[in-house]
Amino acid sequence: TEVGVIENALPTVTASPGETICLGESVLLTASGAATYDWSPPEGLSAVSGNEINANPTTSTTYTVIGTDANGCSASATVSVDVNPNFSNTISASICGESSYVLPDGSSVNATGNYSVTLNSVTGCDSVITINLTVFGPIVTTINSSICEGSSYTLPDGNLVNVAGSYPVILSSSTGCDSTVTVNLTVDPAIEINVSEDVEICPGASSNLTASGAAFYLWVPSTGLSDSTGSAVTANPTATTTYLVYGNSGLCSDIDTVTVTVLPGPQLQIDPAAAAICVGDTLTLLASGADVLVWNDTCLLYTSPSPRDRQKS
Repeated sequence: TEVGVIENALPTVTASPGETICLGESVLLTASGAATYDWSPPEGLSAVSGNEINANPTTSTTYTVIGTDANGCSASATVSVDVNPNFSNTISASICGESSYVLPDGSSVNATGNYSVTLNSVTGCDSVITINLTVFGPIVTTINSSICEGSSYTLPDGNLVNVAGSYPVILSSSTGCDSTVTVNLTVDPAIEINVSEDVEICPGASSNLTASGAAFYLWVPSTGLSDSTGSAVTANPTATTTYLVYGNSGLCSDIDTVTVTVLPGPQLQIDPAAAAICVGDTLTLLASGADVLVWNDTCLLYTSPSPRDRQKS
């Protein structure tokens, strides 16, 4: 028996096109040269058989197609689909008050918000840039302050002023935007404290002291005084004392002093201190230690010290 063997040629299978796509896009793959076609791997393919299929892979993939002809002979071909990723980036930006921000596409915006701009990257795929924009408003602050006449006030920018008025100062805030600080300055008139003249008193005596020129007074020390505050006090020190009077009105203050001198009391002496005489005789008594002497039957009175002597028989 003779057997005839017919050797059939293998089909020439082709697949096209080799394509570069962006993530999310698809490409139509076509196979030819055979009767039926099987594709692998299946990821990203719309079907696994047929001469035309859609490929939408998420990563670059090489697909193999096996073609079989009418004689049952098979051959294969490959085709690569390269996937370029889309570019995405988020930018945080800020502007001041009346400024504008230029987006990557050239448009300008000036309100707080999120702005997405789609551009083409160098690969030809979408490049989505999101701008988170913050618009900082101007910072306006008012300071009311006072100084005493003759002194100076330091403004926020370091300048010194000493005249009442309104002073606007423009600074840069932590956001980089202008910060306007307005200082409303009041100048209080200077004051002058006037206190009673220095006085002299006898031991145990007192004197009224007064102060003027201020709204509030403080007397130091308070020893021997009826009060340590107020414009009028009574002084009854046991020793010579100099009092300091602090006075203030608003931010202005002044100081003055008054001295209360306590005079030493007279040291009276009678000579002789004791004596005996006969009826009808006289005795001369000599008193010293005061200016004015008053004699009576029981005691010797005085009014002020003196080295001069007074006598009585």
